[in-house]
Amino acid sequence: MPSQSPRLKKTQTLTAQLNAALAFEARLHGLVDVLRAQLANGYGAAAEKITHMIKAAKSAAGVPRDTDAGQRLLDQLARDWRANL
Repeated sequence: MPSQSPRLKKTQTLTAQLNAALAFEARLHGLVDVLRAQLANGYGAAAEKITHMIKAAKSAAGVPRDTDAGQRLLDQLARDWRANL
């Protein structure tokens, strides 16, 4: 079996990590849905807290763009368009 390219491996790793984060978020949304369906039990406040936590985590997540890395990548691609990203 031929080995995978480094680019494909990186893409698969990134996809797997994003899917794991999205799966965790989906479980939290499922919990919120169940809590909201039971408002008579007083779970509405818990549902709102979890919703706020999700929104806060999503807004706090992220990394700054790295223009130096972008320039290095452009330089490398200008030298060899088949360069490994």
